[in-house]
Parts: sequence; structure tokens; C-alpha cells
Amino acid sequence: MKFLGLPIAAATLLLAGAAHAEICSQQSVARAAALVLDANRTLGALPVVADKETDVSAAGRKAIAAVKDRLNDYTVATMRCAPEKIAASELKKSIDSFAGVKLPEDHGAKKLSLDSPRYGGGPVFDKLSLDVPRDGVGPTFDTRLLSSSAIGVIARIGIACGDDAILMIFERRGGVWTETLRTQSAPYKTVAGGWWAFDYGISPRDKDGRWFVVTKNVAPWCSSTWSEIRYAVVRPGADAAHPHALLSKTDSIWWDPGLGDLKVDARGFDLRWRAESMDDGVHNREWIAHYIVDDDRVHRTAPIAENPRDFADEWLRLDWKDAKHWTAVSAYGLKRLHDKLRKVHNFDYVAVRRCSDENHTQVEVEPALAEDDRHTFFQVFDSGPLYMMSGVSRSRDRRCNGTNLFSLDHP
Repeated sequence: MKFLGLPIAAATLLLAGAAHAEICSQQSVARAAALVLDANRTLGALPVVADKETDVSAAGRKAIAAVKDRLNDYTVATMRCAPEKIAASELKKSIDSFAGVKLPEDHGAKKLSLDSPRYGGGPVFDKLSLDVPRDGVGPTFDTRLLSSSAIGVIARIGIACGDDAILMIFERRGGVWTETLRTQSAPYKTVAGGWWAFDYGISPRDKDGRWFVVTKNVAPWCSSTWSEIRYAVVRPGADAAHPHALLSKTDSIWWDPGLGDLKVDARGFDLRWRAESMDDGVHNREWIAHYIVDDDRVHRTAPIAENPRDFADEWLRLDWKDAKHWTAVSAYGLKRLHDKLRKVHNFDYVAVRRCSDENHTQVEVEPALAEDDRHTFFQVFDSGPLYMMSGVSRSRDRRCNGTNLFSLDHP
């Protein structure tokens, strides 16, 4: 059978090529690149007041939103032209090039020194780049081949005292790379709303072909190594711009030693970072967010601490509705004491002693500031990575008379 004098197979190839040409337009890519660079230049020209460098003006919010929208448009246009099989490094090189577009110099623009607080510039696609972020050049990208049918792209923009990020995930559909999930920060009035130190992990597909994404970021700030770490679990939603949120959490972080270590697998995720202890003398301890993703339900599971001392610290930090899950059923009557101690909040560690029954540890503390100077004794049952609070009282357990293992320098 013939079609316009050509075999059907040949005609099909010609039609497919025409369809791809319709979807992939180098002119559209170049136009989208020019719009990104123009929006970023507008953002970079905004003044940052030295004594208000954490504030984001209405003009700043508008400019940041424009850069994000145009970054997404540019990435989508570029991905439409990407071949089915491409190395992450080659894709990164392609996106980083901005289609070879260079804007004419704006002679009327105010020149800022490289060490001035600024918007725009800074890193965008960075994970596969070994060079130093190029201040003033514009957005940078991080591209990852997640599987043979999925690609993740992080776009970053510079803001005062940090950066912000967008995550875009593309899947191969109908012979074209199609954006199926996008997540980004909401508009913000201070730079703390930006997604600094952004990272993510994507799960393998389950038996139904579904997957989830775990993201983490740190709130930027200009004057402290104490901040907030934010993490979330999302699945693809009705469209790319509206992912289905399964979990969204915010906790404290001391980021000087690290910005959070995230690991994601088919069952869930594990995120670890450093933050405060109930004892100011300890300064910081390891915090653990270990969760299982079961269909669209997300549950915190063990480990929530790596040692009995940190477990007692974490148990007291939690609301009772959460602490209850880490409390022996026989000790559910502890709610009133738990809530009272939680209000005190600040304690000094006195001792950590293993007990003669060999299955629990006693953690002894005293109030750091309260008028009530009575010591409190936490009885922590431990079995592998699982810890449970089996008792809390004002008197010590006589079985717990071993060597004091507490040290300010070690858990």
C-alpha cells in the first residue's frame, strides 16, 4: 500500500519528523533563553539596601517570579528538542548555553561589585559542573538522568545571602520529554523564603509505575549559622505545576557542619542534620527524619535517634501526639509529666547509665533555669535502632548504677 507514492513506513517517519519539528523549535528555545536572561538582568539590577538586605521588596518579588516562570519556559522548550537518549553532562551543557543567546550590553545599568549583596547571578545548574559559580552570569542548572525515562533539572537563581531553586522533572511521553512535576518556593517578603541548599531524591517506580519526590532546602539568611531546614514529599498531580503534597515539615538546623544529608529509596527517605539539644552545653546533636511512604501516607519510623541520650532529647521535643508513638503502652500516663517538662525545655545532662537488666538506659537531667531543681530520670528501652520511653520519674532506677557515659564531647 502506498501513501503519496511512498511506502507507509517512510511516510510515517516523515510525519513523525514533521511533528517533532513542530514540537521542537530552535527559535522558541532562543526566544525563551533571551527572556530568561532579560528577566535575570532586571532582577540583578534591583538595589539591595545594606541594612535591609534580608528584605525582598514588591519589585523584587515580581522580578523573582518572572525569572522562575521564564526559567521554566526555557527548560521546557529545551527539553522538547532533547533526544531520547542523552548524557546528563551533554544535556547540562545544552541548557547552560542558553542557545548561544547574549543580550546587548545595557550601558545605563548600574555596575555592582562582585561582593555586593545582589539578586540574580550566582549558580543555577551546578551539580555536574566542576567550575566555580559564575557571579553575574545568571541562572545555573543541575541535570540528572533519573532513569531511562525520567530527567530531573534544578534551576537556581541568586538572591541576597543565598539562592533560590526550582525543581522540574521530565518524563518521556509520546516521543517527547514532557514536564510532569514542578515544585518551587512560594513568594516571600524576606530572603528566608528562598530554597537555599536545595536537594532532592526520587524513588524508583512501584508496581503501578508511580513514584514520589523528596525535597529539602535551608532558609537563607545573612547573619547566622542557625536557620530552618524544610523537607517535603510530593507526587505528580493533575498537572506539572500542582504536585500532590504528602508531607511538608520545618525544623531547626545548625548548618555550619553541613546542610543536611538526604537519602531516598523505594520505601521512603532518611534526612539527617545538626540542630540544638535540650542542654545548651551540648550545643548541637544529630536530628533524624526517617519516614516510610506507604501509598499516599507518610509515617515516621525508627530510627529517630542514634543513642539513648538523643532519644530522650527528641522525645521531650515532640508534641505528645507524636511522642506517644515512641512511648511504651504501659507508660501512656506520662502525658502530663511530658507536657510539663516540655515547657521547661532547657535541661543540663547529669548522667547516662546502662542498667543491669541490659535492655535499657537511664538518662538523668536537671533543669537549667527553672526554680524546681529536682532531677528527672528517663528510662529508655533500646532494641537495635528502636528506642521506646518506658518511664520518666523524679527518682532513679536502682538497677542503673553503671559508669556515667555522658560526655559533652560525645553522645
